[in-house]
Amino acid sequence: GGGGGFGKGNGKGKGGGGYGGGGRQWDRDDRGDDRRDDRRDDRRRSPTPPKRPEVKISILPVATVSRQYPECKRRYKDMHLSSDFVKHLSHWVQTTRQSRETMFSNSPVLNFDPKFALPVTKNLSPTLDKDGVKHNAKVVLLTYDGSDSKDHITYQVKFLVSKVDKGLICTGAAWNKADGEDPYDNAVLRNTAIRAAKTMAGIDLSVCKNWLKFNEIWYDRPAEGDNLPALKERVVIYVPDTWNHPDLQFDVHYHLKGFSDKKDEKEEKKESEKPAEEPKAEEPKAEEAAEDGEGKKTEEAKEEDEEMDEEAKAKKEEEKAKKKEEEEERARRRKEEDDRRAKEEEERQRKKNTVLKGMSISLDGLLDYDVDDTYEKTTELSMFAECFHEMLQYDFGYTILKFLQTKQEWDRKEKEARRAKRKAEDAEAEEREKKRRKLEEEEAAKKEEAAKAAEDAKEAGEEEPAADKPKDTEMKDAAENGEGKTEEGTKEESKEEKEDDKPKEEPKEEPKETEEEKAEREEKEKIKAEAKKAFQFFDKSGNGYLRPADLEMIIYNLEADLPRRIVRDVVGTDERVDYTSMCK
Repeated sequence: GGGGGFGKGNGKGKGGGGYGGGGRQWDRDDRGDDRRDDRRDDRRRSPTPPKRPEVKISILPVATVSRQYPECKRRYKDMHLSSDFVKHLSHWVQTTRQSRETMFSNSPVLNFDPKFALPVTKNLSPTLDKDGVKHNAKVVLLTYDGSDSKDHITYQVKFLVSKVDKGLICTGAAWNKADGEDPYDNAVLRNTAIRAAKTMAGIDLSVCKNWLKFNEIWYDRPAEGDNLPALKERVVIYVPDTWNHPDLQFDVHYHLKGFSDKKDEKEEKKESEKPAEEPKAEEPKAEEAAEDGEGKKTEEAKEEDEEMDEEAKAKKEEEKAKKKEEEEERARRRKEEDDRRAKEEEERQRKKNTVLKGMSISLDGLLDYDVDDTYEKTTELSMFAECFHEMLQYDFGYTILKFLQTKQEWDRKEKEARRAKRKAEDAEAEEREKKRRKLEEEEAAKKEEAAKAAEDAKEAGEEEPAADKPKDTEMKDAAENGEGKTEEGTKEESKEEKEDDKPKEEPKEEPKETEEEKAEREEKEKIKAEAKKAFQFFDKSGNGYLRPADLEMIIYNLEADLPRRIVRDVVGTDERVDYTSMCK
């Protein structure tokens, strides 16, 4: 076609030719479909971005105990904190790591179905202490499901909580003087938690002896009218050592049956007590009346007629039996009516009171909250989940720090061992070189002595006349003096002499592993396995590596008082910390 241009062309290659010049003229109906098809074929898909590491690391140190409202708001941005919130205390920081290592060893047996609801039974009324503070003790049961090792630990760790219409809550109750005198004593609040677990969830936690006081929340309640004065409220959440009691069971079916049987026994006792008083007052009167009547009739019968007709007697007994049946029927109907009213009252109380539903939820599920979860008791459970996650961060971060420091020590010892091995090899090579030089000097001395001896023998042989010796004798003498040997024969003999003189090396046997080396190897494997598990906690996406910046933040959150120089030396200068190769 001709030159391109924006002028009108004739479409024959001369002049403009539409927008491109040459070819067919552009048609409005085409709309460039061909061009779009070509462009679609040539279009390349953008490369898939690499998977970003999913790491949840606290922006503040995790081992602090007391946290005021501003710090909590900064830590937990998506958590709704009520206007009455004062402070939060993380008591798990004051426990030892050894006491927390066995938390995931065993798990209690939980036989419950969420569709069965547990009605809140009557509990003791709260008691305020001398300072007007209301104390609450709550409990969260920990379970661990490690059947699938591929799951992240936040999915393996589960908690038994209660579900209400407003959200998830912890099982608990307010302190009463019946639990003990001092509510600040952990033993007293444990009694409150045990009582609450029995009455509200049907679980007997008195077998648990080691209770972990996990966190504590304080509120400042304003006055509401004349009946509710201003007061301070304290909530303490405990984690009992259910992992030490794997036989601990929770069966909703049994609890509901036992609860209903207990109520039936109480009602039967009440019913048995009611008629016990009335018949005592009525029966004597009826008997006296019957005796008086019989006496009168007997006297009249004696006066009027001494013998009574047998038919009249049978008729009277039949009337008595009929009256007795009617009374029994009326008592049965009264009891049925009372049972019906009791059931209606129970149903009314069930609808009136909160209804608990036991459920098991993972740590990841508890951490999945937002600002719309405004129920205060649900916020307490979310704060407990955050504290538990921070505890795992601390324990696994400490394991990583110790592993990196131990690995540095391993590398240093390995480097020293390589250096010592290289030095020993150099000394051995030098010793071999000395031996070789000594052998060469001895061979040279032997050769020199042999040459001198041959020269002396030759000088002694020249004094005799050569013509007197026969030819065979000359050849024999030459053979004895070594003159008839070729150069190759001489080389072979010297080589054989060298090999004979060279000390033969015995085959080296591989050294057997000693008991100390075996114990050291097993200890290393154990440390690497624990470190790999700790790294995987922070590497939730399973990339197999961590970024140095994240690893530095993990170490700084431990508040180990390490300078920047040591932290960078421990982390290293690589772009990625490949823990899979480090923990092989």
